[in-house]
Amino acid sequence: MTLVKKVSAGFAIACLSLGASLGSNSPVFADDGDKFSAVYIAPDGSEVVYEPGENNETGISLRSFEAQDGFSGPTWAACGIKDPSDKLVHQYTAGSTPMGPEFLRKPNLRCGNNGFGYRHIKLEHKKHWEPLANRVGGNWRDFASFAIEESLKSPQKSCLGDKNDIRYIGVIEIRNSNGLIGDRYYPRIPVGKDTNNIITAFPQKEPAGCP
Repeated sequence: MTLVKKVSAGFAIACLSLGASLGSNSPVFADDGDKFSAVYIAPDGSEVVYEPGENNETGISLRSFEAQDGFSGPTWAACGIKDPSDKLVHQYTAGSTPMGPEFLRKPNLRCGNNGFGYRHIKLEHKKHWEPLANRVGGNWRDFASFAIEESLKSPQKSCLGDKNDIRYIGVIEIRNSNGLIGDRYYPRIPVGKDTNNIITAFPQKEPAGCP
């Protein structure tokens, strides 16, 4: 089960200030057996803490929970060898006011192929998601879905891309048990402007892709 909980904006701002003073890409701890956590930082300073979930290779049930809202989701459908590229894996919610109407949509993660969707993400970016998931005790699908969901819902940046796509960029911090920020990653999720399909999703070390 993936548990997601809100943290106060004040604590978020304090931690962000600490991270800024140390440098956004300068680890303040080493992987020495300490317990690490991944925290999504929303634009308003609130936080969503990732908790590892359980899933498998054929059908992935991912669950989230927010104590205040009773939130539950998302569930990824399986993509078998014979499943078509347009099979829906999960529909997400993107954007929030006061973002423009072109950013407020329901992006679809489909099985896809080598060029887009779940199969593309697994082929090209599992190798990028898996090390991060391993650091916080999670599975790459579970962690990727967490990053996709939060980055679409509350992006730090969003813009119209040059490939007929809409780009959403979030921010996730890796912290140790004392709350110190060691690494910061920027998930990038481009969505087809006309198709409304998620093209890909991968973590970056810099918030590249939008001005």
